[in-house]
Order: sequence, then C-alpha cells, then structure tokens
Amino acid sequence: LGDGLVVDSTDPVQVSGLTGVVALSGGDAHTCAIREDGTAWCWGGNGYGQIGDSSIASAGVPVQVMLLADVTDISAGPDHTCAVTGNGEAWCWGRNSNGMLGDGTTTEKHAPVRVLIASTGSPFTNAVRISGRGLTDSCLVDASGAGWCWGLNAYGLFGDGSSTASPRAVPA
Repeated sequence: LGDGLVVDSTDPVQVSGLTGVVALSGGDAHTCAIREDGTAWCWGGNGYGQIGDSSIASAGVPVQVMLLADVTDISAGPDHTCAVTGNGEAWCWGRNSNGMLGDGTTTEKHAPVRVLIASTGSPFTNAVRISGRGLTDSCLVDASGAGWCWGLNAYGLFGDGSSTASPRAVPA
C-alpha cells in the first residue's frame, strides 16, 4: 500500500511521502507513480528488481526509480515495469525471462534499460505510451501511432501475424 506497513487494509490509506502524483500503475505486487516533476517512484514487491532502485529488496514506501527523469508514461506489469520519457525514450526493468524488457537479452535488470529496435539495435526515441502488459510481452505506441511489441509473442500477441519471439521491439 506504500504506507510503510505490511498490513492489509479495507480502507484507503495515503501513500507515504508521495505528493503531486499525475499517473499511477499497479502491477501484481508493486505499484509505480509519476510525480508532476517527472520523477518515477515505485514500491512493493521487488523480487525481480521491478521497482527500479538497483536492488531486489521490497520497499514499503515509494523509492525513486534510478536513471529516469521527465517520465511521461509508466506501466507496472506483473514482474517488470516500463516507462517513457519526454524525449520519447522507452525504458524497462525487472523480470526479463522472455525478453519483455526489450534490451535484446533475457537477463533480469534491477535498474532501467533502454528498449531497442530489432532492425537497427538503436534505442527507441519516439515512444508515447507503453505497456508492460504481462508475464511475457511489452508493447508501446510511437509518435506516429504505430504499435511496437517485444517478448515471447505466444499465440501471436504482437498482432503482426507471426508467433516469432523478439527480445527487441518489432512493428506490431
């Protein structure tokens, strides 16, 4: 709940020390927020590094995500998190068993890494919205309105007519 206690509550509780929130996203065991100053904050379970503070220690109160500023969108997936910054860069961190961080690997990361474009290997620079949507895949929308996805692509989740996995972003 972000209040520093590890106690269930049927009543709403205020997240400790977090004000000026403009966006919020909840994963399975962690939650992330963007403050009006563009900083990203996460708290809760962190077994895969999904709160982005370079550790795997859970946090009962919000901690600032490392390396990111001017965050405009954030998505807490089940065991990973993804964000977009004002310059259009896409970043992800946490569990990466199926390549859902988009950095070309399947190694978990405890701090944000850039999402890479499969065809060029270069970082994404025109992302607008992002979704760390499941245990196996992530997707984003770029400034032109085109969709991009990366990860396992089981059952054709990328929507590109294939079921080919990609640990880097491919057009959806």
